[in-house]
Amino acid sequence: MHDGKKDYYEILGVSRNASQEEIKKAFWELAKKWHPDRVPPEKKKEAEEKFKEINEAYQVLSDPEKRKLYDMYGAEGVRGSSSYTQYSGNFEEFVKQVFGEDFFGFSDIFEDIFGFGGSRKSRKRARYEEEGPRILLEIPLKDAYSGSDFEREVVVETRNECKKCGGTGLVGGETCKRCGGRGMIGFSKGFFSFSQTCPECRGYGRKMQTCSKCGGRGFDPKYETIKVKIPRGVRDGDVIRASDVEFIVRLIPHPNFKIQGDDVISEITVDTLTATVGGEIPFVLPDDSEIKVRIPEATDSGILLTLKDLGMPRKDGKRGVLYLRVKIVSPKYLTPEEKEVIRNIKDSMRNRSESRRYH
Repeated sequence: MHDGKKDYYEILGVSRNASQEEIKKAFWELAKKWHPDRVPPEKKKEAEEKFKEINEAYQVLSDPEKRKLYDMYGAEGVRGSSSYTQYSGNFEEFVKQVFGEDFFGFSDIFEDIFGFGGSRKSRKRARYEEEGPRILLEIPLKDAYSGSDFEREVVVETRNECKKCGGTGLVGGETCKRCGGRGMIGFSKGFFSFSQTCPECRGYGRKMQTCSKCGGRGFDPKYETIKVKIPRGVRDGDVIRASDVEFIVRLIPHPNFKIQGDDVISEITVDTLTATVGGEIPFVLPDDSEIKVRIPEATDSGILLTLKDLGMPRKDGKRGVLYLRVKIVSPKYLTPEEKEVIRNIKDSMRNRSESRRYH
């Protein structure tokens, strides 16, 4: 409900004889100040209420007929006006209602007026120019595990601005008929006026055509071989910079090893006899070197063996831990003589077990 005692002039902070230009300027200043998206979360509700008041006051005072009624009868005199646009809490939608759904380029204008950081394209381009290109650099686990610095030669595409089109990808043709070569067109409704980029020529002032030299890309691709130094202790996701190019490291997954921070986790297969009496089992590390792993007596399947200083190399020169989960398998391809020996051992163990049970 509208409050008949509201002073619209006071809400906008203008005098009762203010010009339309002064009213419009006051409205935009207050709209920027109280836009709900520009205040802290705890003040959002207050801003929305304030914005409704600003909107209500502006719609009355910006319309000569409604302003005349308001001056004579107050808010009651303009209540229920068919041309009144209710603010719904979404300022973008409100402006669309005022200007119409066909008002093109609204998002860019909205961002320019309220300082929301420019268009998406300009933000994306600025980030690219600031950060430079990024390339995924895949490294085998074998190399990352080696514990030494090493180099990789990588072929990268460099983009040199096309000299014919100046990097736009377009070359000019005949003068744009819509904007008359100015590159900008005006738009107004009521007391609002805007100038914006011509949608026909996109601001060039001419009917543009695709550049024949670069095919519209805006650059001439060239290929350069860069030597990238990979430091000891490199990890998945590390960023390495070389020749103004950022390389994002991706360690190629290995079927037999899992990397967890500085540690390496794998599985070691142990035959039943070695698991029973103990011994040594050969094991191949990620860099293809081989070590001997000591298996304690009476080792059960599933236990985790801990081998210090055999994990991933660290930048401080040390290494993490290698964890090996034991998987016990039965021996295959035994000779008859070997099978007989095992049977004798089994019988001996059974007899000893029964003897203990009865004594």
